Amino acid sequence: MAISKTDSIKSPRSSHSSPKWFMPFRVERNGDLRRFKIYWRRLLVWVLASFVFVWVSVATGIYCFIKYNSEYRAVRYRHILFIPFQLKEYRRAKGEFFLELGKEQFAQKLYLDAFTNMRMGLHQIPQDLQARKFVTELYFAINRPDLATPMVVDGLPYHVQNVDYLQWMFTLLLRAQQDDTVVKTSTDILSTYTLPANQRHCAIMAQATAHYLRARYNEAKKSLSQHSTDTTRDGRLLMAKLTWEQGDHATATGLFAQVMALHPDDEEAYVDYVSALRRSNRHDEVRRVALMRRLRFPESPLPHIDILRSLHAVGNLTELAKGEDEYIIHFNGVPAALNRLSLFAAQSGRPEVCLRLYKLAQQAKSPVTTSATGLIEAYVEAREYDNALAAIDSLSSENVEWAKQESTSLVALRIIATYATGSTIEARNMLVASLNQPNQRADLIAILGQRLVKVGGVDLARLAFVKALEIDPYNQISLQNILELDLKEYTPDDLPRNVARLLALRKPSAKLIRNMREQLESDKYLFLADRQILATTLDQALR
Repeated sequence: MAISKTDSIKSPRSSHSSPKWFMPFRVERNGDLRRFKIYWRRLLVWVLASFVFVWVSVATGIYCFIKYNSEYRAVRYRHILFIPFQLKEYRRAKGEFFLELGKEQFAQKLYLDAFTNMRMGLHQIPQDLQARKFVTELYFAINRPDLATPMVVDGLPYHVQNVDYLQWMFTLLLRAQQDDTVVKTSTDILSTYTLPANQRHCAIMAQATAHYLRARYNEAKKSLSQHSTDTTRDGRLLMAKLTWEQGDHATATGLFAQVMALHPDDEEAYVDYVSALRRSNRHDEVRRVALMRRLRFPESPLPHIDILRSLHAVGNLTELAKGEDEYIIHFNGVPAALNRLSLFAAQSGRPEVCLRLYKLAQQAKSPVTTSATGLIEAYVEAREYDNALAAIDSLSSENVEWAKQESTSLVALRIIATYATGSTIEARNMLVASLNQPNQRADLIAILGQRLVKVGGVDLARLAFVKALEIDPYNQISLQNILELDLKEYTPDDLPRNVARLLALRKPSAKLIRNMREQLESDKYLFLADRQILATTLDQALR
């Protein structure tokens, strides 16, 4: 049969093989009309394919950026590609990476880098104990308790069953004078968690100690008795201290004696008991208790030193010299024990004993750190300032490494001796240069200030106390000394502010507060701003 030319001949290529078959839409013409036709299935495929392409492209870009332009080089591609489903795994892997990196840097003593990375890792893995401890302690070291406190408290849900963590946490908080935080945290722990006996005991003792340090003695006793902790060894010791602070010294000494009888091998109980006897000027009893302790522990230097202290306190210098000779013979070849005697001799201002111990250390080729420093301090305590300066020079030339290690202490002793010999300008210049040195310790600067007060260097001492407060705002010794100096020199501008700071600290000196209250009644404070408000505040503190 013949085929007409006008008949359409179907192309051997199927319509599906046309390059337009996969398009999700098409424009059809019907005469003058045009129709826009959408193929919904094709459109869905297009949308899905486009989404996958864009997703993979973006994920690849993010992956490359993180891997090659950030510190997180261990990123995994599947974590980025499937981020909605593996977000937890990604965050955990990232946290583990930064924690491991931080620990490696810590081992290499790159502490700043280690701090940064461990802090980042803790956000993802908050249960890591080493990182939390390091970050917290560094915050406290730079005087940022506002950052350290939440860091340590936030670790409780993960480590509340760990008694070592609780002890570490409460120790840090108490050291930073975060006493109210300790009370609140311990209360929450006791009411929220079911804890073993050791953990409960730790929380109760921390709570009672915080009350004790804030002079809330009744609250401290209530905490101990409420949880039946007052019958434990720690509870009995704290109860004795509370009783002492409340003024009943005889009862407190008896309580210390009871703890000593119940725990005869306990060194802390012995030290507290002897301290109570010494503060009561019962030196004969100190000697008796120390003799009994020495018989029980003949190789412990502590009771031997306590006997010597009691002899020095009553002025029995003959027995003291004899006792020191026996001590040196007994502990010959034991540097730690001889160092204890050197410290005692330095504190009591007897350079001849320190010199003897220094020579013994040299002969035995033992470290001379304590004996050499003790010799200079003994000269200062004995007011032999020229000898102190000469000793600093001679000992430094004999022991170069020691002089480098003890440079801070030697500079402080030189400042004191220099001022006391009349070279006040030179002493001031040395003090200013010393205070401008980095990495200073507030407690050592405060001690320097106290010693300067003893030799009459009030102006220099105030510089030291102010610097100590800049380093550590909780340095109570410095603040109290500043207030005492201000009362003598009449500097009213700082008085209200410093009084407020003092009353916010632990157990401010009642004697100082009473003295300030009396001074406010004098004419020189007649025109002090807010004088009546300050007087009312001091009255409340004395109640």
